[in-house]
Amino acid sequence: MRPSIPSLTSLRFVAALFVVIFHYKVSDIGSRRLDFPEAISSFGYEAVTFFFVLSGFILTYVHVRADSSIQQLNVSARSFFASRLARILPAYFIALAIAAPFFVRNYFAASTPDTLLFASGLVLVPLLLQAWYPPANLLWNAPAWSLSVELFFYAVYPAFTYALRRCSNVRFFFGSLAVVLAIGALRQTLASEAWQNFWAYSPLVHLPQFVFGAALARLFVFEKPRSPLELESMMATAILLLIPIIAYKPEIAWLANSGFLAVVFGIVIFGAAGARGPLTRILSADTLVLLGEASYALYIMHWPMLVWWRLVTRKYLTFELSPIVDFVCYLALAMCLSVLIFLYVERPMRRYLFAKLAEPAGKQALEK
Repeated sequence: MRPSIPSLTSLRFVAALFVVIFHYKVSDIGSRRLDFPEAISSFGYEAVTFFFVLSGFILTYVHVRADSSIQQLNVSARSFFASRLARILPAYFIALAIAAPFFVRNYFAASTPDTLLFASGLVLVPLLLQAWYPPANLLWNAPAWSLSVELFFYAVYPAFTYALRRCSNVRFFFGSLAVVLAIGALRQTLASEAWQNFWAYSPLVHLPQFVFGAALARLFVFEKPRSPLELESMMATAILLLIPIIAYKPEIAWLANSGFLAVVFGIVIFGAAGARGPLTRILSADTLVLLGEASYALYIMHWPMLVWWRLVTRKYLTFELSPIVDFVCYLALAMCLSVLIFLYVERPMRRYLFAKLAEPAGKQALEK
């Protein structure tokens, strides 16, 4: 089993934090809202691209072995699916349970309830299929759309790994790079209001980002290694490049292009995977790594937590908190609850579900 990469775990928390800030800003109304810098508060959707590229990288880093010139899974497809479902389902359904009262309330509170849409949410969201039906993309728990996309990645991953088992790593990389840039260019060129949901949420649109991450991992694992100092410089340079990208994205639309961002995020991930240096030491701090491990719980649960926070503090307790205090208290609560859920629910449930679903051989392979 290859060693864990603490710096990548910490970077997951940073990406999740952008999503939290984005949803806090867009969901708040009134004159007392917190005035975030537009660049920071508008980068939440783009940060999800980081998760898609990282997902392809980590799955390949963990699950692909090389026998001669053939790259293939180190576990059966069944054990692979078991590990992925055990990873995402516990926190996913906890978040749905937290958000359920508001999903139901919004339906009955509507002046003209859309029964078909409500029913589609009841069926598709628990099955993680909402990204395939545009009207249901953001139902029930808005961030859950990306888990619907991830489930599609997991479903096709064993098949495309087998299909590309003899493909050279360099050829795979340049092919995936060309596709991710082409899809990004198409999104930029063909974007229209009628197709907005397709380009924003469709699993097919985001698949190239995931495949690109997988190609980067094959380069990292199976090709000539680069020096830790070179990788540290690569990561630091890409992170510095992200600063003007984030700052000027609101004014320069192409900076938010998914193809362009996937490449920049890919450089960050590739560099962080083997870097050694001051930045890596900071990102490897125990507190940041713990927050990174709990970042999935934070990502999937921060939206229903926010709705409950506003209901309790503003309606029932009628707190008159300043905007900055309100945000800091909400964020601290969300982070603490996410860590607790990760430690005492998500992690033990992951082990339990994997033990129930996986084949014995797959369990042994993942335990080595």
